[in-house]
Amino acid sequence: MSQLVPKRIPRREAELEIEEFLSHNKKSGLVYLRGRRRVGKTTLLKKIQAESSNIFYFIGMLDETNRNSLDRFVVAWDNFNGNAVLSRYKKTELSWSLCFDEVVHFAHKNKKLVLGIIFDEIQWIAKAQGA
Repeated sequence: MSQLVPKRIPRREAELEIEEFLSHNKKSGLVYLRGRRRVGKTTLLKKIQAESSNIFYFIGMLDETNRNSLDRFVVAWDNFNGNAVLSRYKKTELSWSLCFDEVVHFAHKNKKLVLGIIFDEIQWIAKAQGA
């Protein structure tokens, strides 16, 4: 498995390293990007996503309820895959587990596609069930 070694690098070098990892890695993997606030991490991730049709991008929102995050994810995922699979469910039936099961199903169905998934501001996505 390819692995990025944690290090401090200038933004352009980080961008090139992430792009190289995504373009040459034909298996699943994980890229964890962190840094100080307001240095351009989200801008970098959005740029990478915009340049590739096989990268799904989802951002958490401060003070958003779990229900609203889940609803936004459903719309974003259905738009990404071009098929209204998750939005067919009643809101009361939806869960993160169901959403991730659909992501896995999509990946299995599209084995030749190297799928990238970006979760930005993940700390705002991962909330208690009732939040």
